Amino acid sequence: MEWLSNDKGNLVSAIVLCVIALFSSFTLAVLVMGDKTNANSSFVLMQETHLLRSGIDRGQNFLRLNDSFTDVSSYDLGVRLFEIVSGRSLVTFGVKTKVFSGVSEQTNEIIAAKRGVKALVKAFKKRKRYVAFSSHDDNTVLKFRKYGERNVRKQTFAGFMYFTNTDTSVNDGPVYFGGRDELWGRIHSNTDILILRGSYPVFHDFVTSSGGILTQNGQSAPLSNRSVFKKGAEEYVPEIEYFPFATTIRQYGNHITGQDLLYARVEGVNHQIYSATINDLPADTLIVYDSYPPYGLVGDSLFSNIIVFRDTSWSNPISGTLNDGAIFAHSDLWIKGCFGGKQTWGCEGDMYLLGDITLANTPVGEAPDGYNETLDDYSGPINRTDIVGLVSERRIFMKYAYNSPETGGIYWENCGNSSNGDDGIFIYAAMAAMGQGDGWLDGHFSYEYQYPHPSTPHAYDWRNTDEDFMYPDLHLGKYPPVNSLHYWPWPANTNTGFTYPQSWQGMSWRSAGAPDYPWYNPVFPSTVMYFERGNVNIFGSIAQSRRGYIHRSGMDFNDSGYWDLDDPAHPMMGPGVLSNGYWKNYHFDRRFNTVPPPYYPEVNTRGGSSSLNGLILFKEPPTNDIF
Repeated sequence: MEWLSNDKGNLVSAIVLCVIALFSSFTLAVLVMGDKTNANSSFVLMQETHLLRSGIDRGQNFLRLNDSFTDVSSYDLGVRLFEIVSGRSLVTFGVKTKVFSGVSEQTNEIIAAKRGVKALVKAFKKRKRYVAFSSHDDNTVLKFRKYGERNVRKQTFAGFMYFTNTDTSVNDGPVYFGGRDELWGRIHSNTDILILRGSYPVFHDFVTSSGGILTQNGQSAPLSNRSVFKKGAEEYVPEIEYFPFATTIRQYGNHITGQDLLYARVEGVNHQIYSATINDLPADTLIVYDSYPPYGLVGDSLFSNIIVFRDTSWSNPISGTLNDGAIFAHSDLWIKGCFGGKQTWGCEGDMYLLGDITLANTPVGEAPDGYNETLDDYSGPINRTDIVGLVSERRIFMKYAYNSPETGGIYWENCGNSSNGDDGIFIYAAMAAMGQGDGWLDGHFSYEYQYPHPSTPHAYDWRNTDEDFMYPDLHLGKYPPVNSLHYWPWPANTNTGFTYPQSWQGMSWRSAGAPDYPWYNPVFPSTVMYFERGNVNIFGSIAQSRRGYIHRSGMDFNDSGYWDLDDPAHPMMGPGVLSNGYWKNYHFDRRFNTVPPPYYPEVNTRGGSSSLNGLILFKEPPTNDIF
C-alpha cells in the first residue's frame, strides 16, 4: 500500500501543479493583457500630454502675433484632429484651444488685464473623419482627457523702469546714480552700474546688472543695504539683447512715409498730423561788418558769410484715430497731447516731446497704477483704459522750443522753472530710444539745447529807419569759423575793439559765453534762455542704448568761444555757460508688468529666449467640455 499511497501522493501533487500552472497561465495572461492596457493607456496619456503642449503653444503664438488682444473676451481657435496608429491600435486625438483675456487682481499691486491659453485634449477609438469633438459622443470616446492652462505675460522693455544697454554717457564718461535719485520699478544695465559713495540713491525695486554694481572708486556697492536697495540687487546676470529696430511696430503699425518731419497732437484716441518737407534754399551772402544794429550803425565791411537757410513747408493737417494699435513715422517726430486708449507711436528718426504726454483718465500728477505715495500702497484709482508707448529708432528728446505749424507761434512748453511752481514736463509713457551709433548717435533719452547761449534778435525798424536788420550775429561774426583763431562770433576775440554790449542778467555776451551757434538754438535767434527747467515727471519707464543727460553742470569744458560740431566731446552743445536741465521725478507704471503698449519692443536674453513666459497648469478637465 505504500506504493499506492506514493502514487496517490504523486497524483495529487501533479493535480496541484496543474492547477497552479493553469492559474499561473491565467494570471500571466491577465498581467500581459493588463500590461498591454497599461501600455495603451500610457501611450494615450503621453500623446495627450504632448498634444496639450502643442495646443498651448498654438494659442501662445496667436497671442504673440495679436498683441492688442487684451479685451475681456475669449477666442476659440478651433479643434485640430490627429490620427495616430500604434501597432494594431488606432486612436484619434482632438485638441481644442482657446485664448482668453480678462481682468485679474494682483494682491497689493494693481488690477490689470491678463492673457492666457487653455486647451483640452480628448481621445477617440475611431478614424478622425468620423470624430466630432463634443461631450455627446458615443462610447468611442476614451475615458482619458487632459486639460491645461497657461497665463502668459509678454516681456517687453516697458517692464523696466530704467534699462540701459551701456551705462555710460554719450561722451563715453561715467554716469552715476546719486542722492537726488529715487527710482521705483526694476532697474537693469548690461554693463556696470555706478552709484555715488556717501550720497546713495534709493532703488525701490530689484536692481540687476550684467556687470558689477560699483561706487565711483571702483569698490562694490553695499548691495545688502536695504535703505539703498529696498528689494535687493544682483550682479553679473545674463545680458538682455537690445536691438536698434522697432520690429513689431514696423510689422504691425500703420506707416507714414515720404516726409522729413511729422508733428502730431493727440486728444484722446484722436489726433492731427502735420507733415513737413525741409529744403535748402539757395545760398545767401551776408556781409560781415565791424558794427551792426542794434549795437551801432552799419560799419565797414570785413568779409562775407555764405549762409544756406532751410525752409520748412508744412502740409494741411490730417485727422485720424488710434486705439489698440501703433503708428510708425519714417522721419523725425514731434509729439504731444493727452492720450486715450492704448497707443504706441514710433519713428525711425529722432522723437521730440513738445509738451506733456498725459492720460485722458488720470489727473496730472497722480499715478495711473493706483500708487498712493502718502500711504505707500496701491489704494488709489487705477486707469484701466489708457496706455502709451513712445519708441524711436534713434533718440528721444524733451524739446526746448518750437515753431508751431498750427499757430506759427513759438512755444517753450517744457521749460518751467521749479522755483515758480511749474514742474517742467509730465510724461505718462513707456519710452524706448533704440539707436545704436557712436556716442551721441546712440539711442538715449535726454533734453534739447543743453547749453543755452544768448543771441541777438532781429532789429525790426531799428531807430525808426523803416528798415529791418536780420540776423545781427551773422553780420558780426565769421560763420563758420575757419580755424581756432576765428572764434564764433568773429572778431569778438580779435583786436578790432568790437565787443558785445551788456545784456542778459547783467553779463556781457562774452562773459555769458559765445552767442548761439546757428542754428543750435531751435528758435535762433532768441534772447530768451531757460536754464533750470523744473522736474521731468515720469510715470512710466525708460529704455535706452546709453544714459542720456537730464541735467548738466555747465562746467564740462572751458568756454573758449570756439564751437566745433565735429568735436566728439561736444558735437551738439558748444561751450558751456551755466548749470541747466531737469531734476528727476521718476515713477514706474506697474500696469506695464501685465499690459505693455501695443507692439512694444520685446525682451530677449542673450541667446534668444522667448518673450512670452508662463508654466502650464494641468487641471481637472471641465465638465461637458465647456471652458
